[in-house]
Amino acid sequence: MNQDPTPSAAGQDRRAAVPVRWRVLVADDHPFSRAVIALQLRHLGCGATLVEDGLHALAALERDRYDLLISDCHMPRLDGPALARRIRAGESPGTARLPILAWSGSSSEQALVHWREAGMDDALPKPLRLHQLQHALERHLGAAPPPVPAPAGDLLRQLTSLFGGTAHARQAVGQLLDASGDDLAALDQALAAGDLPLQRRLLHRIEGGLCLLQLHSATDVDPVASADHVLRRDLISLRLGALRELHAQLAMQAPAADGTAGSG
Repeated sequence: MNQDPTPSAAGQDRRAAVPVRWRVLVADDHPFSRAVIALQLRHLGCGATLVEDGLHALAALERDRYDLLISDCHMPRLDGPALARRIRAGESPGTARLPILAWSGSSSEQALVHWREAGMDDALPKPLRLHQLQHALERHLGAAPPPVPAPAGDLLRQLTSLFGGTAHARQAVGQLLDASGDDLAALDQALAAGDLPLQRRLLHRIEGGLCLLQLHSATDVDPVASADHVLRRDLISLRLGALRELHAQLAMQAPAADGTAGSG
């Protein structure tokens, strides 16, 4: 099941006990991407509203005011550059300009030019480190967020710290396994049918989710550079195997007591 471990399209962080420094709207079609950046934003004192595509982002902007928008560049229905053009076309002269940051695993010079021409102000990489997000907020919103602690030494500790505990990390990784497994099954069908556009969309989605956990090695083929979709599918299968091992390690550290984690 593709379940979002964070709030859904209406999902604004409503924890009133935590003071909110800035209000940030995030548009991304991958639930795990939304989960990770929402936790990072909360760590930096920001309220996070999470939506799954550009059309939901436009609806959120009509309902409420935000200090900054972070948008994935490859989304169904309305992608990041198209969303930015719609927003810029609707801004009135003399009103405050909404900072819009592109968020993508691709950062070629051609892509950067395209995003800026569409009205996007800056670009964030995937995977996104906490200090990179901190510096982007400083550049576009002015005030400095609180200090960011140094990252933990290994992936298990980083995940435990990122998600606020081993049980939450295990749940999030399980949900990424579920989402990636569903997408991999759909990819196999697209490969069998020879549907190249759907293959590209699914590969981008799965690789983007796994990239957030850096489940690759120096020997892997660069997915952006490789046009061999079958090879990329096989690499994904290897990465999912590593993710299952990681999920098992987390389960050993915090045995399931409530059955909330994804099974993978």
